[in-house]
Amino acid sequence: MKHTRNTPTANQINDLINKKKPSQYTQFFKNYHEADIAEELSNLTIEKQYQFFVNVHPELGAIVLEEMTLDQQIELIKQLKITVAAKYIEKMEPDDAADLIEKLQDTDKTKAQEIIHSLPQSDAEDIQELLTYKPDSAGSIMTSQHISIPENLTVKSALNHIKKQNPPDSEISFYIFITDKKHRLLGYTTLRNLLMTPGTEQVRSIRNDYPIKAHINDDQEEVALL
Repeated sequence: MKHTRNTPTANQINDLINKKKPSQYTQFFKNYHEADIAEELSNLTIEKQYQFFVNVHPELGAIVLEEMTLDQQIELIKQLKITVAAKYIEKMEPDDAADLIEKLQDTDKTKAQEIIHSLPQSDAEDIQELLTYKPDSAGSIMTSQHISIPENLTVKSALNHIKKQNPPDSEISFYIFITDKKHRLLGYTTLRNLLMTPGTEQVRSIRNDYPIKAHINDDQEEVALL
């Protein structure tokens, strides 16, 4: 049995924008995939797109913004107030946010810097670090977000440790890196493995000892081959 994905129309998005009710945006995102929303939103005027992103909560809007082209992102960010733009940058994946800021610097360096200064310090530092890497390097496409746990924990303690790290709602939360006392990478496991293993077991017992790793200065194509 084939499953057909429900897709929105530009008219439906336009109606949503005109109603200006944040609660209806939440329901809309439950019904439609963010990539489909982004595609249809692109068919509307920049004024309508602006209204969409002003009305929707940045946590929801950011996942749609990430699905749009970099040029479309720049055009929208230029329209938003600094504080609102910063909220969107904060909710985006760090590597996507860094790409946007880097592109914005080419045409409006002042606004790019103002947005960075409006971010929480940790987010600002992450983006500024990603901006230092060469465009074709592994560092330029990596994310600073990750979850790690010490190898000497029990599975139960490890799950509590992960909760305290407030894992993001993305694929980043699936792979869990395992480190020694000096925070050196030893291996990895998955969230599924942790959930399916008895709480009294040691993390090291479900550790995969052969993580694929690359240096930040490695070329992107070499990393892709890995």
